[in-house]
Amino acid sequence: MQVYIEGLAKQQGSSIEEATTNYFKQREPTSLIQRFIKPEEIAATALFLASEGAAAVNGAAIRCEGGLIAHV
Repeated sequence: MQVYIEGLAKQQGSSIEEATTNYFKQREPTSLIQRFIKPEEIAATALFLASEGAAAVNGAAIRCEGGLIAHV
């Protein structure tokens, strides 16, 4: 995705940040967080699920994609 966004930025004559903002406004308007998730956010979710705090989480599908996928 990084290469794609870099290509958009070059095509639009904008920064990567501006291209990312435009991408979400134009192509993913229903995204809840309006940005790409960070690897640290995936790690934090995995860490939570492996912790005692998630002891009651049972049989649930946990999506960690920032609200980008409208439904499965």
